[in-house]
Amino acid sequence: MKPPSRLFPLAVLGLACLGGSRALQAQVRNPVPPPPFELRQDQTAYNLQSPGGMPLSSTPGNPPGSNGRAPTPEQQRDDGLTELPATPRQFQGQIVFGALAAPRNRNLNPGLSYAANAAAANLDLPRGEVGGQVTVVMTRALVGAPWLSRSISFLFGSPIPPPLVDVDGNTLPAGTLPQDYWAPEPHRPSRLAAHEILNLTNLATRLNAAADPVAAFVKAQLSDETRNLLPTPAHPDLRAKLLKDLNDLIAGPSVYTLERFTNVALSLETQILDPAGTSDSRPARLNRLLLEDAFPELLARTAVNFYWSPHARTAYAIQPGPVDVVWRKAAPTNAPPADFGSNPGRYWVEAGNYYTLYRARYVVSGSAVKPPRKIYWTEGVFRPTGKPVVVPPGRVAVVNVIFNNNFPRRVETAYRALGQTPMVENPNAQLEEKRTLWYESQRREILAYNVEGRVFVELLGETEAGGRTRRPLGYEIVDVVREPNPADVTTELGEPLTAYAPEENTDDSGLYPEPVNGSESFIFQQFISGAPRPVIYATRETQNRNDVQVHWLETGLEGLRWPFRFVRYRQVWPADVARYSHYLRPLVATENEAKATAVQLPAENAPVIDYQDPLDQPRAKITETFAFYTFLTEQFPAHRTLLRFRSGEEIRFERVFSWLDAALRHPNLALPSFVADFSTPPAGATTYGDARISGGFLRLTDSAAGQMGSLVIQDFAGGEPVRNFRAAFRVSLRDGTPHPADGFSFNFGTVPENAFGEEGIADGLVVSFDTWDNGPGDRAPGITVKYNGTPLATVATAEPRNPNAEPPGTLPPPTDPNTGRPMTLTTGPDFAPVEIFLSNDGKLEVWYKGVRVLTGVATGYTPRTGRFGLGARTGDPFTTHWVDDLVIVVNEDQGAGAPSLASSDPVKQLNSWVLGRTFHWPGPAGRPRGDAPRRDRSGGPSSPPAG
Repeated sequence: MKPPSRLFPLAVLGLACLGGSRALQAQVRNPVPPPPFELRQDQTAYNLQSPGGMPLSSTPGNPPGSNGRAPTPEQQRDDGLTELPATPRQFQGQIVFGALAAPRNRNLNPGLSYAANAAAANLDLPRGEVGGQVTVVMTRALVGAPWLSRSISFLFGSPIPPPLVDVDGNTLPAGTLPQDYWAPEPHRPSRLAAHEILNLTNLATRLNAAADPVAAFVKAQLSDETRNLLPTPAHPDLRAKLLKDLNDLIAGPSVYTLERFTNVALSLETQILDPAGTSDSRPARLNRLLLEDAFPELLARTAVNFYWSPHARTAYAIQPGPVDVVWRKAAPTNAPPADFGSNPGRYWVEAGNYYTLYRARYVVSGSAVKPPRKIYWTEGVFRPTGKPVVVPPGRVAVVNVIFNNNFPRRVETAYRALGQTPMVENPNAQLEEKRTLWYESQRREILAYNVEGRVFVELLGETEAGGRTRRPLGYEIVDVVREPNPADVTTELGEPLTAYAPEENTDDSGLYPEPVNGSESFIFQQFISGAPRPVIYATRETQNRNDVQVHWLETGLEGLRWPFRFVRYRQVWPADVARYSHYLRPLVATENEAKATAVQLPAENAPVIDYQDPLDQPRAKITETFAFYTFLTEQFPAHRTLLRFRSGEEIRFERVFSWLDAALRHPNLALPSFVADFSTPPAGATTYGDARISGGFLRLTDSAAGQMGSLVIQDFAGGEPVRNFRAAFRVSLRDGTPHPADGFSFNFGTVPENAFGEEGIADGLVVSFDTWDNGPGDRAPGITVKYNGTPLATVATAEPRNPNAEPPGTLPPPTDPNTGRPMTLTTGPDFAPVEIFLSNDGKLEVWYKGVRVLTGVATGYTPRTGRFGLGARTGDPFTTHWVDDLVIVVNEDQGAGAPSLASSDPVKQLNSWVLGRTFHWPGPAGRPRGDAPRRDRSGGPSSPPAG
């Protein structure tokens, strides 16, 4: 099907012409132009979408973009229409989009319908054809607006500079600077001009009736002669006399009282000038604005929605959306311009001089021109987490909040939280806070309440010469937020609080911490001379989410600190025993006996106990000579203490874990074990074949073809039969061929003193990790448990080469928790954890990559003596078979339960280290590593198996 191919857009843009003329009805056909990403209407002097031009004038090409088809004055006169010239840029902002399904030929067959004339021989309309037959005809079309984005003139808070054009909208001549051509301050008149009384009759009628408080007040201020003329609005002297009286009123004291203007909607500029709080004895501009607000449509509106700072002598964009700014040409004329009589609004007359005015329209974005600061509500129910911004004494004397239409100075009704009742039932007598953002000069604090939004805040210094302005110190864009959204961070006792969790790896050195009231008993603050901020340490366990809360502040202009990040802290004892100093204690009958074995601490460092486990009584103490001891009993056999030491302004903390030595006499804490981190060749073990110990780990094979290697461990159980064992190590299969081979095995039994591979031994227990499928019936790739050479259970793995079907009973590949995909034996560049458990009943369990892949495998094993060993092999395909951090523990007393120390609350979190994860602690290789949580075959979390 051939798609319709012709649409003829018609756009009318930038028309500066007169309406009603038949000449304007002409349509201009043009090809489809590529749509602009942004149409800057205020900078476009021609029509982008009509190469033939638009009827801007009766002369083609003058001005640019004109097709010469605008009506001439003679045509206008003949049609009885106005002969006045068009207003420049009258329709500059107009965009009209349309479309026509235009015929290419004119061979209309009257005997056919319009659609039936679509063929090429007739009208040749846009159409679709199949096999030469017309199937669809476009007789008309609707065209949506193209992708346009109105040009943004300024970001919120930007200075608004004088325009780059002259009073006629033409680019300033070369060498002419805008600040020289234009007056620096936008035109904001204080007095009224005669033409600014828009409706004299209605204004006189309203003043004469004096039916509202403002009209009654203004009438009372008029001269008797003017008041007497109010009933006759047509009197020729009324306009001049009323104008004089109104300007006299404007030039006098403030006309504002709350009662007088209660029902008057005040403009943004009026609110910015703060009629209730002005200190100006003769606020002429404010008085004019108040009259404009009170008599809308009767007096010309000159209120602006930008902020002119008399201190910085700059206009600022403080209201998102369209903004009109009237600029005044700096150089006046001393004679009336030729069009003054017909267009007086274009000029301002001052002392006999005529200044030309120019109205520029801008669009202000809601996005801030600089990174905004933040403040939370500080009043009412928000006071506990709100953070007033403290203004340091010295340079800042005034905090000038410039409100906008979205963020008013006050609200009609104060915010009332759910369940909150007013202090006074009478609405007129309620003592409620209705301000939104304000500066309490006595407390030197910026406070917020009632409204959320963005606002402009000007910082001012001391009064300058003349007494009407202050030294400008800059400004901030402030976002007012109802309440903070806390981030949660876990910190170990004795460690500094940080604005971000360690895993976020984010620098907070530029932030200043301030704890929320109520956090003091859980922290210690260290103040160091010359340091930019204090250091806060966690010194007590938290029980509730909000026990410790800290505002992290960023520093803005003039040293004001604004809320940046709000953090709640969970403060805990470390979960790693290596993070403590260990203190073994004797079982004694009295505290004095415990005191006799106290450890002397350095007195010059003024040690103190900041916190200790809250048991039945304080069980850690420091003597008068700064000796430290703990008094432990069989009921409380373990205890943790946080000590603080001081050296000058520096402090350090030490965590002490006290253990009752009687509790350590548990059968499962002195088990036969083999531990090797392979930093050096381990005693009691021998490598065979290609195996070697190098680089801090055991290399059973490297990434090379035709290798075989093994590690054989001599009996370390003292000749006793092995009833059960636990083995843990890490393995790396990497850097291999696309189809790696062959695998490795873990063995116990009759282990030969030579090299062996992934199939393992024939006499004893074998866990085979086989990566290569050798043919039908081979249990590979996968993990297989064998006893005396007989396969008992297999779980498949997802190696890339697996041409043969798995034997019946093979479990499918488990999910790898790190990738979410079926598990492979290969590990990539990392080491993967392996754990193997044999229980007293002969059942075997295997974990790989943190997943329990086989469980409850009945092996038929009976206790026997033997040796442990690991072996691996490669063929033509290959991969590495590297092992690290090997721990094997045998003959655990599985009926003994946990050591007695585990019955005490402070060490419940240590249970898994003793029984479930670390089996013996003869050296660093046997200590807990804090691996990721382990999982069952489905990928769900799983606890370590008991026994």
